[in-house]
Amino acid sequence: EERYPAMKKKEGRFLLGFSKSGFGALAIFLRHLDYIGGAAAWDAPLTSPTILKGEDEMRANFGTEENYRKYYIPGLIDQHAKTLRRGKPRIALVTNGDPPSSIADVHNQLETLGIPHRYVVDEKREHNWTSGWFPVVVREPAQLRPSEPATSWTTRRTSGWLARRW
Repeated sequence: EERYPAMKKKEGRFLLGFSKSGFGALAIFLRHLDYIGGAAAWDAPLTSPTILKGEDEMRANFGTEENYRKYYIPGLIDQHAKTLRRGKPRIALVTNGDPPSSIADVHNQLETLGIPHRYVVDEKREHNWTSGWFPVVVREPAQLRPSEPATSWTTRRTSGWLARRW
């Protein structure tokens, strides 16, 4: 915000990522709702109640299981459900191919709690930065307009066709 022209308010800040960076985007957003406007995640491990096995980077970043639980996405959603129910959708979730996945699990949790959000079942892609997921994820928050009703909807995108369910 100091270097580039940007809105210097939460509506001008949006986090996105895939895999563990998608987890990070949602965790940071959910811990700072008053500072960040929203977050999107593609093919991210959002529901593990413990640090993922074999993930030395996660263990180094979080240190302990106790500290990791402070960033546990389903717990943060439960904690902030009342705030997240108000206003327009602030969360976009995109799966890598057909559910089940932890993205679908978080979508179901948001649905159950009545929290508006965007949910996209994307076509199956390779799990890397160059597989084409980025434009799909960026498009979702761009379509979150204040005039939309505060409900969630699902988009299914596979091999050139698109369907929407309200």
